[in-house]
Amino acid sequence: MKKIIPLAIISFLAAAAYAADAAPAQKKPGFGIDPSALGAAQKEEDKAKKEIDALVEKYKAASDADNKALKDELTKKVTAREEERIKKEREEIARQTEKLKTWSATLDNEEKNKTALVGTEVDNLISGKKAETPWDKLKNETLKKSEDVKQKALQKASAVKK
Repeated sequence: MKKIIPLAIISFLAAAAYAADAAPAQKKPGFGIDPSALGAAQKEEDKAKKEIDALVEKYKAASDADNKALKDELTKKVTAREEERIKKEREEIARQTEKLKTWSATLDNEEKNKTALVGTEVDNLISGKKAETPWDKLKNETLKKSEDVKQKALQKASAVKK
């Protein structure tokens, strides 16, 4: 029994962290992201890299007189790319900090309700009832939401065709 309770708590915490990451209002890297937003961000990064590579090639081929202007332009492009990278990493730190706060609050709540959690687990073990893990519950909720979104999209598409 000592092994089962920690596993249940760990799976609950993982599910809580996943749920916080999958929040629909969130539009940052992680679960629940609009894939087109990620694609657009990758296209921007690729575009910036190509521009920088082109400037480096121009610099190598240019005369000493033109190199100063090209170096200044290259510095601006690299600075902009670096600022964007730092901004994204700051956003990721903020997102992870929020996840940690949620995780900590969940753990605090479990500590307060430890007796009830243990009692429920013991009752389930004695009765042979398989309790739905938080992960299973979250998975089922996510699947249901996914089906709802698909149904709404199909309804919208059929309304447009009419």
